[in-house]
Amino acid sequence: MNTFAQRLLYARTQRGYTQSQLANLCGVSQSTIASYESGARLHTRNLFNLAKALRVNPLWLDQGIGAMHPTLQESNQSYSQTWPFSRVSPDKINQLTDQQRILIENVLETLIETWEKQK
Repeated sequence: MNTFAQRLLYARTQRGYTQSQLANLCGVSQSTIASYESGARLHTRNLFNLAKALRVNPLWLDQGIGAMHPTLQESNQSYSQTWPFSRVSPDKINQLTDQQRILIENVLETLIETWEKQK
């Protein structure tokens, strides 16, 4: 896999996503994903969203450098240095399906926004 387009297509098919499903996870259109995979668009502002949705190393996705999948230590570095939850481990979260993680993230975001409005 020599190009971003090839790596994106490979990662998407490995996850079993359609272009539409990946687009929904990243907040872009299906045609945007299609243009990345065809090579019509060479660079993307959505690289980190794509890498996160596909659970791949962004450097691998963009340039083919390093391992396809980030280590747990690498993935944790993009967030806080300490895990904020005492009863839910990162491993438990990583074992969930993509849809389950998205649901949890949406619920958490809604709760935080609600509490912020109450202040």
